[in-house]
Amino acid sequence: MLPLHSDGFDVGSSGHVVGSFGLPAKGFVLHSTTGLVDLTAFAATPGMTIIGGTGVNASRQVTALAEVSGATVGVLITP
Repeated sequence: MLPLHSDGFDVGSSGHVVGSFGLPAKGFVLHSTTGLVDLTAFAATPGMTIIGGTGVNASRQVTALAEVSGATVGVLITP
C-alpha cells in the first residue's frame, strides 16, 4: 500500500512502479516482492535526495529527479 501522498509515474515490464511519496517528496520503486523502497538509498552523491522516480526499463534501471546542493538534476539509478 502506498502512503497517502503518492504519485506513480511509470510501470515497467517486470511490474516495478516508480513515482514519489510523502511531503516533502521522495522517490520510490514498488514491486510485489520488495515492497516500497525509497530511491534515496541508491543515491551515489552524499546529500542527494531522490524526489521522484520518472521511468523504469526492463533492466529495472530507474530514471529519476534528484535534489543536490539546491539544484534539481536528472539521474539514472541501477539498483
